Amino acid sequence: MALIAYIPARAGSKRVPRKNVKRLGGKPVICHVIEAIQKSGVAETVAVSTDDPGIKRIAEAAGALVLDLRDPKFSDDHTTLMELLKKDIPRYLRALGMKGTGTTVLFALATAALVDAGTYQKAHREFLKKMASVLVATTKFSHSPYRALVQSPHGRWKPLFPKELLTFSQKLPQAQVDAGLFYFLDYARLVRHGGHWFNVKQGLNCYSVPDSLAVDVDTPEDWLTLERKYKALHGSGS
Repeated sequence: MALIAYIPARAGSKRVPRKNVKRLGGKPVICHVIEAIQKSGVAETVAVSTDDPGIKRIAEAAGALVLDLRDPKFSDDHTTLMELLKKDIPRYLRALGMKGTGTTVLFALATAALVDAGTYQKAHREFLKKMASVLVATTKFSHSPYRALVQSPHGRWKPLFPKELLTFSQKLPQAQVDAGLFYFLDYARLVRHGGHWFNVKQGLNCYSVPDSLAVDVDTPEDWLTLERKYKALHGSGS
């Protein structure tokens, strides 16, 4: 099965400006991701899709394939994984002469800098073993989500799962959360699927990663967490 790694890296992050090329450990964060995937050997090509000439130059210097700048209508805060899968990835497949059928896409976030080559290799083997449509990198909740409280528009708080409040913790279902790192996707199955990727019927599987690797960078506080975890893993500053 052919496999292409695809890293979306738009320039317009508002809460963490230019987070996809912010320096971590002495180099742009996206370079850590490109290099780990290259080292893993799971992908025939590492592609980066961006709307920014500066990011394009950085990614190409790291050995990634970058085509023309991404269409602005697929580069805003509301663009989804499924939109990129259906509207942007096809141009990379055409450029590489790859067919959608039988193609796996490793969809990796540009800030997934803590994921090493071995993790990609193990997750890919799990994807093939499970014959999954989607294998998403996940991590455990620090507390069970079945104990969550939510606030109403009127400011009042109530249980999110009131029926589960009297259930002993050890009897609650296992729960994982998207770690904000990577997804292995069966391209043809996902393109045929009309809804959100987590509703795909042919097989959604989780690949659990340790908390030491899991950082979904959306806020300045998340970036500080990424730096802290990077230092803990590598024993160096950023």
